[in-house]
Amino acid sequence: MHHTLSGDDSGLTNVWEEICVQEQQERSFFWEEAYEPSLLGFLEGEVDALDKATRWAIWRQTDAGIDWSLDDHEPAEEWSSEELGRFILEEYVLPAASAYSNARIRRYIEQWEQWD
Repeated sequence: MHHTLSGDDSGLTNVWEEICVQEQQERSFFWEEAYEPSLLGFLEGEVDALDKATRWAIWRQTDAGIDWSLDDHEPAEEWSSEELGRFILEEYVLPAASAYSNARIRRYIEQWEQWD
């Protein structure tokens, strides 16, 4: 996705770079209104397209899935796409965004650090 909220003069060229900046700096007011809902919507759609076995494998990594494996109860038959999407966001996407950088991201962050 190439639509950015930081402006045409930001130097950032896509949404991934903006998400990386949001994770590496203080989140802007756009986070709760645009970035997070968009990310979750995308992830939920991807989760919906997965087969049951893959969804179950992802669920097994969640707190509920870990508790199930320790308690030896029957697993839930269905897992909400929202729950799995949030898990993927928090455990995989946001850590990757926090660690990823490139020249555009560094330039953007450096320009704002000058103002601090």
